[in-house]
Parts: sequence; C-alpha cells; structure tokens
Amino acid sequence: MAGVSFSGGAVSVTTSPTDNMVHGTQYSHYLRDDIAKPVPCYYERLLSEATNKVVIWDPYFHAPDTAIFRGLKNAVEVYVLSSKSKPLKDIYLDALITETPNHLIPGVKSHCTFNFGFIDTCKYGKELWNTHDRFLIVDDKYYLVGASVAHHLASHDSTGICRLRFRVDKQIVQNAFDKCWTVCVNDLMYKTKTL
Repeated sequence: MAGVSFSGGAVSVTTSPTDNMVHGTQYSHYLRDDIAKPVPCYYERLLSEATNKVVIWDPYFHAPDTAIFRGLKNAVEVYVLSSKSKPLKDIYLDALITETPNHLIPGVKSHCTFNFGFIDTCKYGKELWNTHDRFLIVDDKYYLVGASVAHHLASHDSTGICRLRFRVDKQIVQNAFDKCWTVCVNDLMYKTKTL
C-alpha cells in the first residue's frame, strides 16, 4: 500500500546492519526481499543479553535449532518448551542434549542448565495444548516471535519480533507458559541437564 502515512507525530524506524532487521519502538521486522540477504540475527542478539534466565517456547524447536545458543554470553538457566509425541520424546531429548554443547562458547559451556520439555501431541492432539505462537523470555523481557528459531538461523521467510512491555501482557505469557510447563513435567516429557 504505497502512499500510506502515519499521523500523530514522527515515526522512528531504524535499520540495523548488525542484525539485519528494521526496528521500531516495540516491533522489529525482517523482510526476505532478496535471496542473498543475510539471515536475521536479532533473536541471537537477544540471547546474548541474558544474565539469568532464557525461555524459548517454540512448538517446532529441533536439535539443529540449538545453534541459536551460540548467542549465550553468560551462564543462565534455559527452558525450551516444544511439542512432540511421547513415543519420540527420548530421541528428541537426547538429540537436544547431545547437540547443545556443540554451540556453546567455552566460558558458558559448563555453567548453563538446560531444561528441555515437550507437550505430548499424542496425548493432547490438536484439541488441547496445541500451542502455535512462539515466545522468548530473556530475564524480565518478554517477546512474541513471529517464526520458529529455524527461520532466525536461515532466512527462510520474513518474520518479526514484538516486545511486550506491559506487565499484564507479560503475565499472560508467563501464566500460559507455567501451565504448559507443569503439564510437560507431570507427563514426564522433559529432561534437565547442566552442560
């Protein structure tokens, strides 16, 4: 829609060559408008800011996505919640535990605790606990993420990251995550490992 303008004051938009995304006040966007364009690395940059805790809630998180952990600069506790069937749980958990150390920088490698968990797609199917949205929590900062981690590691599609700044919005995300993580733990669909 060429020619659309915003009224009510100046609009501040910045383009960051360091993470290949366009940044507004609360929303950052990556437009895949060139096949040779570098991948968006804002997600990884957000992980680099973590000093205490990281939560990745992504229903399509797989072992190759652990490459995003190269962004971690400090020893933190990491929670990853995804969706998998119970018969495949151990295969996926073992792959995550095996692959993760390959991407950690040496100073972080032996000090991070990783909690990998799944919502059981066999038990709940599409009717219950069918999470779709992706969220990232870095310490006390909450983000709604438009695409799975894989899209932030390779420029498959356009995507965006929106920071949630209001306490009530952050609490909604935290409550939903806590509820889903409790289901995952109660179903024994998780593994914790200090690497």
